[in-house]
Amino acid sequence: ELRQKEIDDELVTSLGHEYLPVTSATLSDGTVVTVAQNTRINETGGAVWDAALVFADWLSQHPEVVCGRRVCELGSGTAFASCAVLRLQQKGSSTSSHRGGVVATDTKDYLGLIAQNLDTNNSTTDNSTTDNNNNNAHTTTSVARACEHSWGTPLSEELLSLGPFDVVFGTDVIYNPETLEPLAASLCAFQDAWHRGGEGERASESGCGGHGSVDVYLCQKSRFRLYEAEFFNKVLPKFGMTGECVFELTANVRHFKPDDQMCSFYLFYAQN
Repeated sequence: ELRQKEIDDELVTSLGHEYLPVTSATLSDGTVVTVAQNTRINETGGAVWDAALVFADWLSQHPEVVCGRRVCELGSGTAFASCAVLRLQQKGSSTSSHRGGVVATDTKDYLGLIAQNLDTNNSTTDNSTTDNNNNNAHTTTSVARACEHSWGTPLSEELLSLGPFDVVFGTDVIYNPETLEPLAASLCAFQDAWHRGGEGERASESGCGGHGSVDVYLCQKSRFRLYEAEFFNKVLPKFGMTGECVFELTANVRHFKPDDQMCSFYLFYAQN
């Protein structure tokens, strides 16, 4: 069971009142992710959604999915899941010789909030190998960027320069029938950019062990099953991609509503 909590006033002050409320969650492996929310931007994208919590927790149990790999999030909002990727890459930096990094994307209104949250979770002290006398503690920083991208538009030069990406993901991004094709078009654009970057070279550099394309993960809270079915059965195939459900969880994720009922979550994996 994931729990969120308000954090101390000192950090709230350092983030600035325009980014309230601040929330923190502890993942299964003990990783703590702290982000600010801003529903003044948009009541939907400015808040942390439960699927982001579930996906981040799943990643904490499968860090090999993102550690040592270049990762990009679509429709980041608060970038909670990207911040989790960042923290997991920091923890895994001592065991991976490959360069990772995370880029969180959304429309320009969210970039300030995303950058602030990435910065909050970057440049942290890794005490995983520290003894009782605090010896060997070291500070790890990772490549983390906020970048503008609207689904269905060409990838910008800035975004292309930060890739190619080995992993592209989104959480609760399948909710509007009008955005299904633009979302699929963006996923296809990332696949194309990966192949243009050199399949063999990228597989060797990233340590992804022979993956033939970008690994796409989409985590959904069970709300819009008809849209999900349309996306995976009709829309993705139009763009030469296929997807399947690889993980299902029924859980009570304590978020804004402490009495929230048990909900189902699905993690989909797609490739071309």
